[in-house]
Amino acid sequence: MIWAPSKLSDTAYNARLGLRIPGYDYASTGVDIGVQSKVKGGPAEAPVKVWGKLKAASLRTPDYQLNRDVSLDMNALTGGGTARMSLSSKRILNSDLDLELERSIALSYGGIHGSWGDLNAMQSIRWSNPAWGSAVLINAGSVDSLSHVTTGVAIEQKIGKRLKVTGRLDSITGPAPRPAVNARYSIRW
Repeated sequence: MIWAPSKLSDTAYNARLGLRIPGYDYASTGVDIGVQSKVKGGPAEAPVKVWGKLKAASLRTPDYQLNRDVSLDMNALTGGGTARMSLSSKRILNSDLDLELERSIALSYGGIHGSWGDLNAMQSIRWSNPAWGSAVLINAGSVDSLSHVTTGVAIEQKIGKRLKVTGRLDSITGPAPRPAVNARYSIRW
């Protein structure tokens, strides 16, 4: 059984309900039910999304991890959806350096228009030093049916066990690069 309630923002909540198919640990399916509003106290919308995920490959060794997934999401209210294939791998190169690669390709279907929509492809590479808590991330992708290229670079630094600071520069190849600095503090109880 899958049960994962979450608060997405001050005006949006989501609950993921689902199950893993008995005897097939690599397959799961379910529904996401949400409540969201543009402003506090304003009219609320209730998005519903049906989803399914199939783990095509999974490999774990002491110095290497590989995951290949195929997923399908469908908006139950509009009939739109997305089919996605993704690959992620992580390799420990030496005692000071880890390398992570992520790739995905997604095809969207517009339920309102009844036609296939955007084809998006993304790839990222991340070098990290676990001992120092430092990482460098470079990503590139193509969106809007491969008509626009997006690129970005980020630097992350963990400070202690609970604080992570990230500096990003997105849309490097575009007319208006977007810088951002974020800090995330986490607590588990």
